[in-house]
Amino acid sequence: MVMVLISETRICRYLPRKAILAAENLRLEYLLDFDGFSWVLFMKFFKVALLYFIALIFFGVTVSVAAQDGIDRETARSLQTGTLANGLAYYIQRKGPSSDKISISLIVRVGAAHGVPHELEAAHVIEHIVVAKLRDVDTKGSISERVSRMGGTPGRDYGAGAGFQFTSYTVKVPAGDPAALTAGIEILTDWASSMKLEDDEIDRERKVVAEEARLAAPSFHSNLGVRHHNWYPRDALYHWEIPLRGTVSAGPETVRALHGRYYVPGNMAVVIVGAIDPNIVFGEISSRLGPLPAREVPAPLGTTVSDITGGRYIDVSHPDQSSTRVEVTYKFRRTKRGQVQRARETAVLRIANHLLPDAMAGLTQRYAAPTIELLADVEPGNFAGASGVDIYSFKARVRSERTAAGLAEIFHLISTIHREDFDDKSIKKAKTAALYRLKDDDDIGETHNRWVDHFLFGASDASVADIRAAIESMTPAEFNQAFRQILDPTHRDIFVFHSPKNSAFVPDKKAVDELIAQADRVKPLPLSIPKLRLPVFEPLNSSPAVFRDPKSEADGFMRWTLPKSGATLLFKRTIASHVEAALLRPGGASRFPVDKMEQVLAVGDVVKASGFAGLNQFEAQNFLQSNGIMFDLSATADREELKIGGPADKWNLILKIARAQFVQARCSREGYGEVMSRIARNIDEPDTAFLPRTKFEQAVAKVLANPILGLSEQELDFRRICGFHREIFSDTESMTIVITGNLQPGDVYQSVADRLDIPASVRVNVPSVRKLPDTEASRTTVYDGKDAAIVRLTIQRSDLDPASDHAGELAVKIVRERLEARIRVAEKASYSVSAFFMRSAKPDRASFNIEFNCDPRNVERLIEAVKDELLSLRKRGVTQEEFAGVLKLPPRRANNTAIAERWLVRGSVQGANPPNYRDILAWVERFTDLSRLAEIVQLPIAANSATPTSDQSSGL
Repeated sequence: MVMVLISETRICRYLPRKAILAAENLRLEYLLDFDGFSWVLFMKFFKVALLYFIALIFFGVTVSVAAQDGIDRETARSLQTGTLANGLAYYIQRKGPSSDKISISLIVRVGAAHGVPHELEAAHVIEHIVVAKLRDVDTKGSISERVSRMGGTPGRDYGAGAGFQFTSYTVKVPAGDPAALTAGIEILTDWASSMKLEDDEIDRERKVVAEEARLAAPSFHSNLGVRHHNWYPRDALYHWEIPLRGTVSAGPETVRALHGRYYVPGNMAVVIVGAIDPNIVFGEISSRLGPLPAREVPAPLGTTVSDITGGRYIDVSHPDQSSTRVEVTYKFRRTKRGQVQRARETAVLRIANHLLPDAMAGLTQRYAAPTIELLADVEPGNFAGASGVDIYSFKARVRSERTAAGLAEIFHLISTIHREDFDDKSIKKAKTAALYRLKDDDDIGETHNRWVDHFLFGASDASVADIRAAIESMTPAEFNQAFRQILDPTHRDIFVFHSPKNSAFVPDKKAVDELIAQADRVKPLPLSIPKLRLPVFEPLNSSPAVFRDPKSEADGFMRWTLPKSGATLLFKRTIASHVEAALLRPGGASRFPVDKMEQVLAVGDVVKASGFAGLNQFEAQNFLQSNGIMFDLSATADREELKIGGPADKWNLILKIARAQFVQARCSREGYGEVMSRIARNIDEPDTAFLPRTKFEQAVAKVLANPILGLSEQELDFRRICGFHREIFSDTESMTIVITGNLQPGDVYQSVADRLDIPASVRVNVPSVRKLPDTEASRTTVYDGKDAAIVRLTIQRSDLDPASDHAGELAVKIVRERLEARIRVAEKASYSVSAFFMRSAKPDRASFNIEFNCDPRNVERLIEAVKDELLSLRKRGVTQEEFAGVLKLPPRRANNTAIAERWLVRGSVQGANPPNYRDILAWVERFTDLSRLAEIVQLPIAANSATPTSDQSSGL
């Protein structure tokens, strides 16, 4: 007789106690009745089989997922999926390199839909409380502190979100650290456990959620509701009543009831993906989440869309809508997840995403076109996606006075797609681009999302492998037919969102119908991008540069001084196949008199809008895009900068383009007109998805004596702008040039010296860089927007203090944590608070800034609360625990511009050494002086009735 005791095996620590006791009572009797039988091997096999049988009984492990989703054997070996006895589902997969963090998520089937139509945001309020309310807070600290201890970054390595039909909680932990993995699962267990929702917690988070809604303009929420009411007029699930601004319609009892009903194990899933051992993780999940008591599982929400017939034209005027937006949308039903056809549908959409930009280029890529921007894709804000209905949208921002012309062009494009095929060459190019992008999707995030789909919908969406196969096998004829089916006119709805002042420019239904009919009568548009024009670069006149030995700098950089211009060249060889270059010089607008500053700030924009080397703006954009090259030219308040990057095998072309910005840049009337039109739109018709900030940023700039484009009402002169371009960007004298990429050092020096060593031909007599002022205690108030306030509190110092300023980046993290606790948690009056520190040389400045949004009625109270916290910090200093916490945070990676900035400020590419405790205290002393705190406040226009006091401006 042989007895197998389960408690002796390694897996017993993963089983509930009752499972172990049950197994220990089993007696297994076998006879030795033949020679050569290996009882050791047999018993090992038998124990594994027995344990699997017990797991089936006690955990309900399912084995059908792999077969259902067509998962190969190799993937199946890296996978653990199933359901614990209490009903909690789990999906655990080994995926990705050990350098990537492990993604640990809790998914709950509850969202905004569960409160429709009257009591919205209950799931959102719960999500806020669950994140903050940890049962073991006394011993383990807040979620932010716990993630920081694992080397994570708050705000990046954990997060939560309440969607329409589900809520997700995620924490990321480093791979290869068992303690961090355990800590991450402990956090998940805290989130999944039942809890009592206290009145003060609900009250606090209801107010915070209400303030979160203020981050978007009122028209954003209104337009979202209008879309769904018209997309799905017969389905009440997708209709809701928008609560009054600054309120949450879901009351405390609704919040408690929703949490009690839906936060049960059978309505949750755990998804863990990363460089893990699935068996070990399964043990952690079983031991920690297995004991959660099983409770009744709520019935799933009915999400069926009864009808997708379109035919509606909706003219929406909103007082908070500034810009004019046009949307032409097509509803279409998707194949169910888990079916082969799903991958083919996804393939069609991905190919279309790479075809449409070329087809739409003719509408937007010309000066003064009625359509400013046009995008086409599956609608991300469609709440019926879970029901199997997607929406393909053409979204355009048009010039308000030319709304009808913009609509006509969009209808013309769509009519062309129905009448003409995309040619084989264009489709082949789009397929290649789609396949290239797919390689970036086969990662931990994509795998995580597939298992979330499996939990929510019973099957995963199409895999990367299936989509790849569908793209590769799709013929041009199949694509054209399938895409036309998506753009079914009987499922089309048209929306125009606009300001009341622009109503006269919006066509009525009869006029729109005529525009659609006319689009079918005119000659089709070309669906491919115009033939690529090539730039004509001026030849080099000088002889090749002679190589010079570099000087070694920190962090693997090499340094040269270019002989003609005196520019400093810094190069670091990396394994990256992408080359990046930044050319930076002090000066910018600060080198010029005040009356010329705005002209200088417009230089970079006008030149970019004009093109280079014989190409106009749009020809240049197409040429750059075809070569995978990006560049930006700018003259800011205190810097002159060119940034450019692209594939390493395009290095010589990158240098030619960079040189052209100095010796072959254009400054055209058309480019000037485009920029002037853009400035006017930013002021008169800002993007209304968010709160208007133009007047606010102008006020901040005035307080800090920082020039900003559009600050004054003076006319920007075309000739003066072009003249300033020749003064600023005609040479590389005294620039700092930072280059990184997989290039040979000798090639870098010689090619840069040949093309970018450009001395100043004429010495321009410009004033020296001016000194900026220190801020003083003051209040500046501006009036813009409808119902939300924006507050910026800032202290600027015109001198640099190397002994303390380098501590600013860490010090503001401490300040931000304190202000979040005060403003969001204690005062319950803002969704979040940002705090940031900036410093630069030539002109010297260091500034500490705090910003938040809030109800206008809370402005004074919150400003006083911030002052109280700064005063407390100044009197009592930073605690040793706070200092130790911020030291653990990973440093930010410095890009090439930051490296160049370091060289300008310190003469070194190396970042400053970590600050010590005294440095932090010195920074606090320097930047919490309330006598220097400038307050800039934006209030709603309706609030502009009070008479300004002596320290208050009347606004812009």
